[in-house]
Amino acid sequence: MFDSLTTCPLTGLSINGRASFSLMNGSTYVLYGFEPIGQAIFPFNQLITLSNAVAKGHQSPRIALAGLCREASELGQSAIVLTHELVSKAESSFLKTFEEKRLHFMRLLYESGGKEHKKRDIFLNDDFPMAFAYDAEEFFRIFESLNDEELIRFDRPSIRADVVDGRIAHYRGVLLTSSGKRYIQSPLTENNKVASNSFHFGDGAKVNLVQGDGAIQTNVSGSNASVNVARGENNTQANQSGQPLTLAELTEALRQALSHASFNSCREDIDHELRGIELQLKKPEPKKSMLENSFDYLKELAIKSAGPAAAATVVELVKHAPELLAAAHLG
Repeated sequence: MFDSLTTCPLTGLSINGRASFSLMNGSTYVLYGFEPIGQAIFPFNQLITLSNAVAKGHQSPRIALAGLCREASELGQSAIVLTHELVSKAESSFLKTFEEKRLHFMRLLYESGGKEHKKRDIFLNDDFPMAFAYDAEEFFRIFESLNDEELIRFDRPSIRADVVDGRIAHYRGVLLTSSGKRYIQSPLTENNKVASNSFHFGDGAKVNLVQGDGAIQTNVSGSNASVNVARGENNTQANQSGQPLTLAELTEALRQALSHASFNSCREDIDHELRGIELQLKKPEPKKSMLENSFDYLKELAIKSAGPAAAATVVELVKHAPELLAAAHLG
């Protein structure tokens, strides 16, 4: 009955005898098992139709559903029932950006055994749904970026089979580093976002109004002037004239702002990120994505170590990063 199915409808991978199919509920539903996604429960006709459509290139694989099913499998949860409504809406409802995918993978790695220091092997060609990645190539870039930022670690390949087409395809002994654990446990990555609204008046003026616990208000008037105002207990006020005109100036301004003792709880990570930015800026072709991630991470470290009010100057400085990165025309 299922012998004609050659392609996984969720990942687009060749089934090649690796999938299992079990009829359920009077043949109305099928329990579909495939290692890259774990398990999923399909309406019978939908599984046949979608698999054939993906195999023929008439439809794209349902990557978001692959990610949801793999997450459930990793966390020991029940197989997801892929209703017609879920199949039609999932791709517009779940992880989209590269950073979202990185963060999801890190959290899943942590929750599925990493917090107990359980090492695991990762196969790029099969495990990319763990990151909601579209394919092994995107998953490789996610891995490479996390490794570059020292957020994950793994045993270096010792056998030739681990390397395919010049890149690692089989990662052994994968774990989050201590920095990686702190990153996913930080207030910002736990969705405790600092609220903000921006209004612009006059020559380059900008006003940020924030309400709630630990709120920050930044009022700016005149040409390129800025005043940061924080209200409540244990707040700090920072006044800053002018703004950085280059990435090097921004980095130096951040170094000065982060030199205060209130940031000492994250001093090692802060200094590491600043050194990484400076090294990247010295390269002939600095990587924009790495710089973006480093500037954002510095902001998160500042808030984590000193709180939103004390980190107000750092938050404001980092807001200049996107325009400076764009002006530098980095690849």
